[in-house]
Parts: sequence; structure tokens; C-alpha cells
Amino acid sequence: MDDKAKRIEDLIRIYGADMDRWPSAEGLGRPQLDARLKAVHAEEQALDELIQQAAVPAPSAALRARILAIPRAAPRAARGFAWLITGFWRPAGVAACALMLGLFLGQLTLAQTARVTQLTAVDSETETLFADLVLGPAGGLTEFVQ
Repeated sequence: MDDKAKRIEDLIRIYGADMDRWPSAEGLGRPQLDARLKAVHAEEQALDELIQQAAVPAPSAALRARILAIPRAAPRAARGFAWLITGFWRPAGVAACALMLGLFLGQLTLAQTARVTQLTAVDSETETLFADLVLGPAGGLTEFVQ
């Protein structure tokens, strides 16, 4: 048996006798079947008809109740914080974080420039406190200047 015949048999067994349900990516279209493949096809066609005739049982009341209760059983913590990541809060939060990071980096750069180059003293008490907080006590970086 060649590879193409084996693949056709596999497709019949996996997807059934209806060739329209076969994946189009196989590129086989509607292949010609030899005697052995026709027997496999007929066997699968009988199985497909048997499956189509089978009665589908109705779901029980308990199953329906369990399925309908799923949305109500969602964790409250997930629902409670959902407003933080939806609506206008997300872009506003990103903008606020960017603003805070920009202010922090700007102050850090000013404080380091004043300390390392020793060009000027820090102008305000706020900048002095910030520089001491970030860089440590005065003169912490001056020993590294060449």
C-alpha cells in the first residue's frame, strides 16, 4: 500500500465517509478509491449513518442548573478589581505612571548633575532632600569624579 492510499484510509477513519468534512489542506479533493478503500469507505459510511440515527439525550435538570450557575460562581476578587483594568482607568493609569517616572528621572538627573560636576549647589530644600534620599549623604559620588 502506498503512502497516498494509507493517508486516504486514515482520513476516512478519522473524519468519516463524507469527504466534504476532510481538511482541505490535504489537497486530495475527491480521490478515486480502489476496492479496499471502497470497503473501508462503506464501513465508515454505515457508522456515520448509525451515529446520525442515535438519539441525543436531553440534559438533566441538575446539569442545566450547574451550567447556569457558572457565571454566578466567578470569584468576587476578580470582579471587584475589574474596573481597574477597564474603561478610562487604564490609559489614565499609564499616563500617571509615565508622569511619575518622568518626574523621578528628571529630579534624579538634576541631582546627580549637581553632585557629580560640583558646578552648583542644589537650589531648594526639596531637591536637597530628594538628592540625599536617592544618592545618600552629600559627597557620595564626588569621590568618583576624575
